[in-house]
Amino acid sequence: MFVAVRAEVYASGFVLLWGWLAVAVRPFDAELGGPLPPWLTPFGAAVRSPAIALLAAAGLGCAHAFVLLYEEPALARAFGAAPDSRPAIPRPPTPPGRRQPRWRDELDVEHVRVYEVIR
Repeated sequence: MFVAVRAEVYASGFVLLWGWLAVAVRPFDAELGGPLPPWLTPFGAAVRSPAIALLAAAGLGCAHAFVLLYEEPALARAFGAAPDSRPAIPRPPTPPGRRQPRWRDELDVEHVRVYEVIR
């Protein structure tokens, strides 16, 4: 129960923070050249605000930088190499009496090659 309440508080805080920031940057629309042209409306939401569009881009940039500069190195330290750089585990053979899909032939050959390199 506590987890659900905490999630609601965090979600409400997130929405309120970004709403407050959007209202705070709205006065800069005049300095940025007025409303966005109609073909750019999706980027500034329904209010056609260039300041809100820039705020959204800055927020996405900060989230991307956080993932690249902190989260991925921390996960690599905690769990080892990234999943795409780990060797593949060979698949078990198809049980007798069952039909093997065609795509499985190519995958099995590749997995065997990787398995032989690991040994």
